[in-house]
Amino acid sequence: FQDYAILVVMVLLAKLRQLAAIQQLRQFGHTLFSTRYLLITNTGITLSLSMFGDALQQRYEVMCKRQEKWNPTRARHIGTTALAIGPTCHFWYKYLDLFLPGRKAATLFKKLVIDQTIFSPICIASFLTLIGLQEGMKMKDIADDLRTKGFTLLKAEWIVWTPAQLFNFFFLPTRFRVLYDNTISLAFDYYYSYVKYRMDKKGSTTDTESVTEDSKASHTKHSVVEETRFEYLELLEALENLR
Repeated sequence: FQDYAILVVMVLLAKLRQLAAIQQLRQFGHTLFSTRYLLITNTGITLSLSMFGDALQQRYEVMCKRQEKWNPTRARHIGTTALAIGPTCHFWYKYLDLFLPGRKAATLFKKLVIDQTIFSPICIASFLTLIGLQEGMKMKDIADDLRTKGFTLLKAEWIVWTPAQLFNFFFLPTRFRVLYDNTISLAFDYYYSYVKYRMDKKGSTTDTESVTEDSKASHTKHSVVEETRFEYLELLEALENLR
């Protein structure tokens, strides 16, 4: 009986320690997402998940022998850019909810339209511009990136984020928006890196080829639908590789 009593006491103590750890973890979560620390939390989440998404994409490139090894400079550029975009997302959601409170259908529609037509282009332009500046690109080349890769990323954003943001705006409180955003963005950050760096490699071979104006014109006539289809398939391929 004495051994059984000791065993019961030990189990109870273990359960109490478990409950205490859960309570401490819960308290830690409350602190992280409190008004006082929310900006730091959201910036840290954006930084860590952006770099993780890029690390996954680099690992895949190395496995496929498209890249020799992990590139720390590229990772640093992604991280620095995330440090700028994280606070931007924090204040965007804060003031969007302040000026458009509530969950009525009309409010959700306004939030979604404003988010996808104003904030998404700003984020994409910031990403490509900041990365380009860190890499020493000329403004002309950055502008070319914005016209080509920027539009590719924007179309992918509209595919992924239209339903994702509906869920975000309807179900989640403001303090959890950036966490949700970055959790969904883990796959999309992978795709951001894919478009930014993989398309650079694809374009490097074609830059050396001379293309006549006639061939450019004939290609343009039937390329829009096919290009959109190809980019959509690339997005699906990137998401599949992530899984």
